[in-house]
Amino acid sequence: MELRAGERGGIVTRVAFLAGLSHRGGTSPPIRGNGIQLRFLCRLPMSPPPGVDLSMPVADPKDGPKTNRTLFEERTAPSTCMGCHRGLNGFGFGFEHYNAAGAFQTQEQGLPIDARGTILGTDVDRPFDGAMDLSEALATSNEVHRCATRQWLRYALGRAPTDEEYPLVSAMAAKFHESGGNVRALLLQIVTAPTFRMRKVPEN
Repeated sequence: MELRAGERGGIVTRVAFLAGLSHRGGTSPPIRGNGIQLRFLCRLPMSPPPGVDLSMPVADPKDGPKTNRTLFEERTAPSTCMGCHRGLNGFGFGFEHYNAAGAFQTQEQGLPIDARGTILGTDVDRPFDGAMDLSEALATSNEVHRCATRQWLRYALGRAPTDEEYPLVSAMAAKFHESGGNVRALLLQIVTAPTFRMRKVPEN
């Protein structure tokens, strides 16, 4: 089956990625934004303050229909929330064209969907419109390439890189970025590196 142009491109628009980062029955821009920060930028999430309502926001029927984005904007508007949600929502709102199951949508509650967001705190900061535009921006990021290198090396070694291996990570990440994100070339770098081919024997 052919996918419609402009709807899918790269990992971030895969159904498994989108559905795995949603509430049951509804999308969650903060959860999806956290997914980007954790998996693509290697940034650990901050825990919400005690007592925060983590349920799906629901519109009051007396207020008329509202989009999911509007409900989350209202929920996270307080200054005590925006310290974290400015970045989380900045990424997460870009996925509002995809429902909780990952299906593409252009309207919600009869209202047009706004999927504009803002990349903040990275080397490719800029506004974007939709997940495809976000994907294109992240694909040019040195920070994303470094994170991906760490993740692939962690998987290959079965452990996190040690402090003494970080120069190797930096060198691999630089080549990965120069290659335009060529994963095969990165994997070849990893499997031919001494840290993968040889294991240190502990000193007695």
